[in-house]
Amino acid sequence: MKNHYKVIDEEQVKNKKIIMRVDFNVPMQSGKILDDTRIKSVVPGLKILADCAEQIFLLTHLGRPNGIFRPEL
Repeated sequence: MKNHYKVIDEEQVKNKKIIMRVDFNVPMQSGKILDDTRIKSVVPGLKILADCAEQIFLLTHLGRPNGIFRPEL
């Protein structure tokens, strides 16, 4: 089976500022996270970056649930 994930090259990111796009668009109800699988899946990569990168910036969004703009989000 082919691995579709990119591997972090520690030498390439050493002492650099990293911008990482993450998918934290998790299912929520009444402000509570129902499934944190997407958040937990990022942790191994963040640990690697934390050991070698100077700074890490995470970019994400919550989207528009069912295509509807909701100001509270």
